Amino acid sequence: MKEMIDITRRWISCFYTQKIFRHFSMIFTGILITLVGVHCTLWPIAFFLATPLAYPH
Repeated sequence: MKEMIDITRRWISCFYTQKIFRHFSMIFTGILITLVGVHCTLWPIAFFLATPLAYPH
């Protein structure tokens, strides 16, 4: 009976660890995608806006 409780407890702790880890990896991936998206979107816009200012025609 005690072994059964130990196995169950170990399984639950492992399951929760995996769940938390997956949740954090999802958040981390989301932040990474957002940063890359912002960088790829804002950088060209800033570059196009700054180019006429830097090189007046």
